Amino acid sequence: MSHQHYPDEKLDIEAGLPGDAAPLFKQTDTTEPIIQQHERRQLSTKKKLLLGGLAGFFIFSAARACHSRHHRSGLQEWSSDWDYGKFTHSAPSPWDYTKETWMYVEQPTPPVFSTSSDDTSTAAVTFGLIEKRPLTLNFTNCGDGTVVITRDDGLKEPKLTIESTLFPRLNTTLESHKLIGHKGDLINIIGAPASLEVVRLALPKTSKEVRTLNIVSTNKIAVLVDSSATDLRIKNLLVDAKGDVAFKEVVAKRAVVLNSGDITGTFNVTSLLRLETLSGDIKATINILEKHRKDKKPKEPEEPEEVKESVESVDAEERSEGTPCGLKKRFIMWLGLDTDKHKHKHKHKHPKHPKHPKHPKHPKFAFVEALSIAGNINLHVHKPKHVPARVTAHATSGNVEIDGPDSFFGHFFAEAKVGGLEVKAEGDKEIKVMREKHTESGGLIDGFIRFKDQPWPKPPRRPGGPPPPPPPPPPPHEDRPLEHMDKHMMHEERDMQDDEGYNVQKGKHHDKHPHHHDHPPHHPPHHPPPPPPGPRGTSDFHVSAAVGNVKLSV
Repeated sequence: MSHQHYPDEKLDIEAGLPGDAAPLFKQTDTTEPIIQQHERRQLSTKKKLLLGGLAGFFIFSAARACHSRHHRSGLQEWSSDWDYGKFTHSAPSPWDYTKETWMYVEQPTPPVFSTSSDDTSTAAVTFGLIEKRPLTLNFTNCGDGTVVITRDDGLKEPKLTIESTLFPRLNTTLESHKLIGHKGDLINIIGAPASLEVVRLALPKTSKEVRTLNIVSTNKIAVLVDSSATDLRIKNLLVDAKGDVAFKEVVAKRAVVLNSGDITGTFNVTSLLRLETLSGDIKATINILEKHRKDKKPKEPEEPEEVKESVESVDAEERSEGTPCGLKKRFIMWLGLDTDKHKHKHKHKHPKHPKHPKHPKHPKFAFVEALSIAGNINLHVHKPKHVPARVTAHATSGNVEIDGPDSFFGHFFAEAKVGGLEVKAEGDKEIKVMREKHTESGGLIDGFIRFKDQPWPKPPRRPGGPPPPPPPPPPPHEDRPLEHMDKHMMHEERDMQDDEGYNVQKGKHHDKHPHHHDHPPHHPPHHPPPPPPGPRGTSDFHVSAAVGNVKLSV
């Protein structure tokens, strides 16, 4: 077999190029290979991609935080200059029907007309609904409207029926249609100024909650709950009307009422209630309800048989690993690395202790906000004693009177720039005034109210105020009780006691090597769980009026 030999001299690559073609490789002064230069360029590209990804992540996080900050509902946090009465959001609903993209329009069932003896006709139409979808009722050019929420045993899906009372002399007809969007439904109810509209929202018997209900009206509106649905809760309720608004037995997590007339009725809320009117009075009874938590059941402790099986499986694994024997064992003994004493640590596999139940959390604040530009405010607030509440009531031109709960305990602030001022503590309570100022036209009082058998509540911390004092130093280690020692140290000490002289099944050890044995059931918890929250929730009431009298009774 012949081998072809190549010449030893270097080949001139440029000589083989046709014409004035450029050389394939450009000679450089550096000695770094071209492959390494290529790899370096790839590494630089990876770094750029990584830095770009990190920059995008931080920009997205900042934008998301800014978005959530501007869409947070509720009362603003404490301010250094005691500037109250500001509201941060116009509606609690996360779904805005004005920005929805409507897919198609659904016509109702054929209307049913009937004529009564008083020359009035009634028309009724029905729409089918999908449960847990946001719903908006838009009353356009209608008279007084009423929304009734009921339950029906024979229903499997919710439905909505619109009953309109029409007057023939007006020559008007009922027009209603349903707009279906990606996230929710909108029902337009177009009537006449002299018509009466009754909307009945019927739900199945198994329904427990209405996610989002928006009601928009150009006239008066009333929201009623039938006796069959008194335990039904509305998660987000928004009512925007130009007339008076009345409520009866409505239970909501977050409710916002915006109108130009009076606001009356009974409100049952758990998280937020906001009442705002331009030229009307606010007279309401507010019942703050306790939030329902979904407590998880603690895991049941393992049975003794399961613990025994787990320990035996661990022992089998240890035996399968093997021990030094034969020449290897004699060699180790010759080196003096092994003696007759039992030096290897005896690893006991304890069954895991059952987890302590979660500490009961303190209830969150319930926010109640009432604002009237040209009207009076009269609120009667009731709440459980352990649920804290923040109530803010402000009238630009009108009187403000708040009748607080009997269980009130906490901070208050009352101010009348032009008008009378009165703060009264009823029952077995006492007032501690921190700041008081009176002028020729008005005044302010800032302080705390407590029960005589309770300590004074802590002052509220404000971002502009001084920082809280440092916590006291921990007690010395010697003075700590035994149950607060590290659980790992207690486990090791009990293991040593078990190894030295006791075995559940075999009694005392008679040889030099301790045996694996089954441990008794796990030890009781090292310390009991903390007690539940205090008997009374610390609340905060702020009542103010620019021109008008202010009265606070708790």
